[in-house]
Amino acid sequence: MIASNLCAGLAQKGHEVKALGLHYAGNEHNFPFSILPCPDIRAVTAMFHNFCVALWKPDVVIVALDIPQQRFFLRTFQQYGVPYIGITPLESGPLCMTWAMICMQMKACFFISQHGADEAKKKGVPAEHLQIGIDIASWRLPEAEERKAIRDVLGVEDDTFVILTVADNQERKNPARALEIVAAFGEKYPKFKYIMVTREHCPVGMEIRDFAADLGINDRLDIYERGISFKQLWSLYAAADAFLLASKAEGLGVPFLEAMAVGVPVVGTRTGALVEHVEQGGGWLIEPDYDFTDMFGNGKRYFANVQSGMECLEKVYEGGVDIEAAVKKARAYVESRTWEIPILQLDETIRRIVDDEKAQKELQHAAAV
Repeated sequence: MIASNLCAGLAQKGHEVKALGLHYAGNEHNFPFSILPCPDIRAVTAMFHNFCVALWKPDVVIVALDIPQQRFFLRTFQQYGVPYIGITPLESGPLCMTWAMICMQMKACFFISQHGADEAKKKGVPAEHLQIGIDIASWRLPEAEERKAIRDVLGVEDDTFVILTVADNQERKNPARALEIVAAFGEKYPKFKYIMVTREHCPVGMEIRDFAADLGINDRLDIYERGISFKQLWSLYAAADAFLLASKAEGLGVPFLEAMAVGVPVVGTRTGALVEHVEQGGGWLIEPDYDFTDMFGNGKRYFANVQSGMECLEKVYEGGVDIEAAVKKARAYVESRTWEIPILQLDETIRRIVDDEKAQKELQHAAAV
């Protein structure tokens, strides 16, 4: 989603864009740029080689992936002499020095949160925050009658408090802690429903229904598989009274922004990009029990406190002026994150790099003459 919107915007700015779609299945699209299917990393490197040597040498290459994948492509592409621009998340700080050295080799380095850019600068990386937007026209506020109709279809009574989580079933998203927070809330406020949009049968995930049964909330849990239609997903947001994300770390948190856009009060762990979303937009942060350094992310993970999470949900449940103000502020925040901002930022960076490369070649030519 991020890459396709940026590519479309750059094409509209006059750039000739060819996207190497890693794991892209060749689905039909109407984007104003070409997408070349690449089933694996080998196909990406082979395709890039063909472009640079035989077909069409690009002015720049932009790679939008996590830093470990950036390391591979940076090493692979450096031999072609094409300026390299990296776009990457940092789930949580600190940025380790090995990863910082990778970023320093890029012609330009963008992090998709201010938190990531700030952590990079602490290690001497001249990184920028590429402010990712969302489609606020699609992620719209529901009308009151529309919301009621959706809840009726879902079998939700007027006095039932609906909590929604949209997150993958994996370690970093911490679905077990989210379930524990909901269970603690349910002990005090039993009239609730918990909706999860996730990969229920993820091979590296947990058995969600088993754990929910142990907590005594299986009868109030609905699970929707990732990949449902946009209309259905928006309807779940529209029906929700609160959005809960108990992640241990977050590089951006797109579902968090989607909830804010649809007018759902957000509750998330005090970690990564969620902090800036809540502080600038509005919502409630769950204090962590503790933090630890994780071997996969090479950074800290924050373990959400059950009691703090329950109290955040309780504040939303109680309603009042604070909720209305938070929802209004959150909507204004996501409205300010237009796609034009990162597209313009990327466009200016590309043109500057191309101009610098041209000037350097002219100097080298003049010196040779």
